Amino acid sequence: VPMGRESEALRRKALCQFFALEPRGFPGYVAGNPTHPMCALVDLLLIPFFFLMIAGIGVAATVLWIWMLIDCAANEPSEGMDKLVWVLVILFTHLLGALIYLLVRRPERRRLYGR
Repeated sequence: VPMGRESEALRRKALCQFFALEPRGFPGYVAGNPTHPMCALVDLLLIPFFFLMIAGIGVAATVLWIWMLIDCAANEPSEGMDKLVWVLVILFTHLLGALIYLLVRRPERRRLYGR
């Protein structure tokens, strides 16, 4: 794995190639170290945008998980082991369990029990 300046140059080159921003005939182009002005745009805007987008999805998933966990614990009827099973499913499967509860069980519970 290249270290330091070499890895930075390779990372910028890969990003610029990915976004087709590496014209080989560009006067400032140096092999292995693209200096195309659009590469700065990639570094300054796109990388933070992707990071913020992924972080936002993670925060939204966690909020949904907590909401479904609280909803299940507070509103699920205590008939048999249903409440405990749903709480454990949501707790241990994080986003997948929260989505299953939101899309499958919650509408059924609201239809049957009105809460």
